[in-house]
Amino acid sequence: MKILLLATNSETTNILINSLKSSFDVEVIFEEKVSKINFWRRRFLNQGFLRTLNQILFLLFIQSLKPLYVKNKYSFFTREKFFLIDSGDIKIRNVKSINSDDSIDLISTIDADIILINGTRILSKKLLDSIKADFINIHCGVTPKYRGVHGGYWAAYSQDFDNLGVTIHKVDKGVDTGEIIFQEKVEYSSSLNYFIYPLKQYSIAIPNLIKILRKFSVEGVFTTFYRNDLPSKLWYHPTLTSYLHGLIFRGIK
Repeated sequence: MKILLLATNSETTNILINSLKSSFDVEVIFEEKVSKINFWRRRFLNQGFLRTLNQILFLLFIQSLKPLYVKNKYSFFTREKFFLIDSGDIKIRNVKSINSDDSIDLISTIDADIILINGTRILSKKLLDSIKADFINIHCGVTPKYRGVHGGYWAAYSQDFDNLGVTIHKVDKGVDTGEIIFQEKVEYSSSLNYFIYPLKQYSIAIPNLIKILRKFSVEGVFTTFYRNDLPSKLWYHPTLTSYLHGLIFRGIK
């Protein structure tokens, strides 16, 4: 079964490729990351100057803590999984935007059975409508309550430990609103932090993703469901103010 991964170049992408390549025929399209200027310009227009500035201050602050926070990251995956070694066994292409006409043509010619998404732009309606294969995403949060980014952190921040988890879902035209294929709770621990939540979530999701893909290769369909018992909310980056509040008063890193 052929798997096409549409992704940005990141540690979780490397982990995903290294975990799948021994079981499936994997091809990769790397999308160029959105420039920081364009990203923050859109965020400013969407959320206003003060909140956006507070988010930028948070990211500057959290980067200073990263060396301390990531010391135990190899407890979730072996060190080798974090690095992508080009051994020639995986075809890798690079595009500026996965939503461009050229990219859509390229994706069509690959004719994958399943398309996995990891860290790309929101997929355009044209892309979704042009490809017959299902698009699948690992989302680091319990949908629909923790859509958007950093769902694990936000669940912990909200003291909502029953909904601290990970979701594998179909991709539709919304943001993390697609049919759910798999969802599982992640046990909270004080050792978890902003950088480590996603690794913990991926360590649960990837073995289950492999099982799901193997089952799909036999049955040709996914078993899906919705969580109508949960509210739906889209989350963004923490602000420095909210992060310090969670750290000082709730012990959430």
